[in-house]
Amino acid sequence: MKARPLLRLMWSPQAGFLVLPLALAAAWPAVRNHPAVAGLAAGSPGDLSSVVWGEAVSFAVVAGFLTGLITRDLLQAPFAFIVPSLRNRILTGKAIAAALIAVVLAFRLADLSGLAMSPAIAACTLLFFSIGAALSDPVFPRSLVWIIGALLVIPVWEPGHVRRFFEFAPMIGSVAAITATAVLVRRELDPDTARERTMHPMQRGKTSVDGPVASTWRAMGLARAWSGYPRTGRLWEWVRAMHYENFGARRFLWITSVLWAVGLNCGTAYALKNPSFAAVMGLMNLCMGGHRITGRWAYPIARERRALVLWLGSLVDSVAYFALAALILPLIYALHLPQVILIKGMTPRYGLLAPLAIAFITAPVVQWPRVTSNLAPAQMSRFGPLWLRVSLRCLAAVAITTFTLESLYVVRHVVSMTAAVATAAGLAIAFQRYYWINLKHHFAGSDLA
Repeated sequence: MKARPLLRLMWSPQAGFLVLPLALAAAWPAVRNHPAVAGLAAGSPGDLSSVVWGEAVSFAVVAGFLTGLITRDLLQAPFAFIVPSLRNRILTGKAIAAALIAVVLAFRLADLSGLAMSPAIAACTLLFFSIGAALSDPVFPRSLVWIIGALLVIPVWEPGHVRRFFEFAPMIGSVAAITATAVLVRRELDPDTARERTMHPMQRGKTSVDGPVASTWRAMGLARAWSGYPRTGRLWEWVRAMHYENFGARRFLWITSVLWAVGLNCGTAYALKNPSFAAVMGLMNLCMGGHRITGRWAYPIARERRALVLWLGSLVDSVAYFALAALILPLIYALHLPQVILIKGMTPRYGLLAPLAIAFITAPVVQWPRVTSNLAPAQMSRFGPLWLRVSLRCLAAVAITTFTLESLYVVRHVVSMTAAVATAAGLAIAFQRYYWINLKHHFAGSDLA
């Protein structure tokens, strides 16, 4: 079966991150078409065909992006570019997924408004799926990632623009979409690009420290190169090695990604008048990104030290997100921009910072699968349908956060604010200690080969 590599990856731990983002992407066009939201732009409340066109944009691009994420570790593995037909098989799986989405949306639009626009929406779906997959490619030009990512906000927020373009020139739009998709597909199959993916961390580190521009940054003290293997074996040197494996030598790459996630989630939380959204999406962000040892490199490190390095990396990830969110969310609220309320009474009673603090406490619940697993093909069979377990962990973290918020709310009003803060601090210490103990026990008996 040509699509088998992608199907196997769908049962890998990282595939568990697909569930909630895809659900949110599928629900977004319906939310966007709600009268309370559609009134902010040129939306058409109640128009089901607008929802279908929204799915062709938002769901397709998110599906493509996440499908690319679960395959990038396999394509970045050493010498993956010489494995026979690997790229073709993975691309076949992606093409099947994109075609299924396109066919479903085409038939749905045909039921609503006839067959005339079905080919156009199918081509539109394939285009945005390919764009999403390209954005997840580690060697896709980073400048284009930022440009295209920013421009995608327009069709995701107002898919009516895309709809009107394809309705005005369906043939030209379909041909242009298919042509752009073919270009992106050709790039994904390119042997040189495949070879560059396996060398991406080294290439990224090299481009950040070589050349006249980088020399200027280095002279100013703003450029940083990998200084070699950990020379003394100190904890922080191993953390730097893990950071280099995930983010290369670029000083601001990690913090930029955190700022992007915090800004997007806090802005959406303000727009929905629901500060808890930033906390929930912070948990999702910690599920999908951050520091981990991927298994592509061999670490001559003791098992307990390995667990300690991963625990510290997880703590840094969660502190960075929730600390920045605690700073940015009040600033956004201070601007007094327009807001929408989809459900009356949606504004919670916990304030701005309490949901973020409690989500930080429960962060280890969602960080565990990403930290304790790699996506080496030989080890996929031992995980089974872990995507379901990861999804349940996300739901459990949200449930724990909600229960803890309610409990501390009662403690605050029945006892005192000091007691509530002390209880939250004790819970944070307990969660982190339990997380560290479980990491130590896990790596003490796991096969790291």
